[in-house]
Amino acid sequence: MKKLASLGLVAVVAAALTATALPAAAATTATAPAPAASTSAQYPENVNLTPEQIRARTVELNQRYTVVGTELSAPDAEFVKMYAQQTQSSSADSESQAQTMAVHEMTFNNRGSGANASGGINGRMALDNGEFSTNNSYAGFIFASGTSNVTQVTACFNVRAYGTAGQGGVGLVYSDDPCQTNSSSNISMTVNKRYSAFVVYSTMTANATFRSSSGTFQVSS
Repeated sequence: MKKLASLGLVAVVAAALTATALPAAAATTATAPAPAASTSAQYPENVNLTPEQIRARTVELNQRYTVVGTELSAPDAEFVKMYAQQTQSSSADSESQAQTMAVHEMTFNNRGSGANASGGINGRMALDNGEFSTNNSYAGFIFASGTSNVTQVTACFNVRAYGTAGQGGVGLVYSDDPCQTNSSSNISMTVNKRYSAFVVYSTMTANATFRSSSGTFQVSS
């Protein structure tokens, strides 16, 4: 398994982002290795999803599945198999036919508005799941900044890892939602964590909730 080198890949991004203000333009970007999605979806909610729809469905699953040991519904299991980052081949073939593991990285730079305020997030995330091993880790950095009337910002990462369950099913084997709150208009947050589980698929998202005197709004990766 490739090591995350004490968050080295994220520390470089952190230094650059904290030294640079978020762009004023309403930029919305996210880049990551594209999962090898099958075109033979059995459920209509999984057919020909755009990157935005994939991110929205991932957020939905993060909220729906939080208890380790829970088996996913058939449509949700199909979505995970098609669109989540895959650690290894799910077939019963020999180890030589399994995919070679690499660190899955994603950068994000999104903006949003609400509650008479606006704000944005940018940063980077990385998933490192061991092939034929229970040694896994994830890392991330997020910088969130709102307009001057933002009084509080909460930044969070949502990590989900899935393994096999039942007869060809998919179950949740790891769940983590680290968050930090700052009573200011901006916040920076870094995570770097190792965990033990047999992981076949995994996802990681980030978000920030901005609070003003008029309410709250959220911006997601």
